[in-house]
Amino acid sequence: EWKTVVSKKNSAATKKDKKGERKTPPSLNANNEPARRRKPPRTAAVTIKVKDESISYAEIIKKARGEISLSELQIENQRIRKGINGSIIIEIAGQDSQQKADTLAQKLTTVLEKEAKISRPTIKAELKISGLDDSVTSTEIEFEVAEAGGCSAGDVRSSEIRWMRNGLGTAWIRCPLEAANKINEKGKLKIGWTIAKVELLKKRPLQCFKCWAFGHIGFSCTSTVNRQGYCYFCGNSGHTSRTCKAESPDCLLCKEKNLKSNHRLGSATC
Repeated sequence: EWKTVVSKKNSAATKKDKKGERKTPPSLNANNEPARRRKPPRTAAVTIKVKDESISYAEIIKKARGEISLSELQIENQRIRKGINGSIIIEIAGQDSQQKADTLAQKLTTVLEKEAKISRPTIKAELKISGLDDSVTSTEIEFEVAEAGGCSAGDVRSSEIRWMRNGLGTAWIRCPLEAANKINEKGKLKIGWTIAKVELLKKRPLQCFKCWAFGHIGFSCTSTVNRQGYCYFCGNSGHTSRTCKAESPDCLLCKEKNLKSNHRLGSATC
């Protein structure tokens, strides 16, 4: 088996910082690993969440079935399942599934206006946009992402811009997966006078908003710990990560386990 041998001199040189070059600060986002194009879902979904827990989902579905004809909406390939938060999810497959789901959601909203909240969930993805100049704002980033991705600006959310030691800014964006894939294919995005670098990040793991543990959500959480109102970046209470002024991250979960905590909660080193 052939192996590449690196001289000790060259190896040592690569470990040293170049003269005058500033070190890159620790990862600031919860998931800083780049990903290739992620596959979009093959189905479109409509969710039904009861407003009053005294009303059963059986009653809700029975009422909807009595007033809405799926065949008239040309919906023939659908599946109903329970969501992890207890809601009902109707998945629609086949051609024009997105448009059919939109129509069904409108019908359900009219029929179940008093009993349930109807929504059209979309798979979201996260983009890391770096190399931003001082003039760029979060609102401007959201607008440009929506324009380039072909989605609504209301479906795009930007973090506060964090300024690196090189004087340029970095922001993390959540937007529909299809829009993220479209922007990621180019690898860059024009924002103002800046041609910013774009990276599609890997899917975030399932995490509880209440106790912050991974693998479940608040609906099924059995922990007595409540970390709502704490900052994911610095681990302190009284503010969120969007408005955090801390210069360096401090992972609260790793800190409690006496592990290295100089990273944001949920990052690759967590």
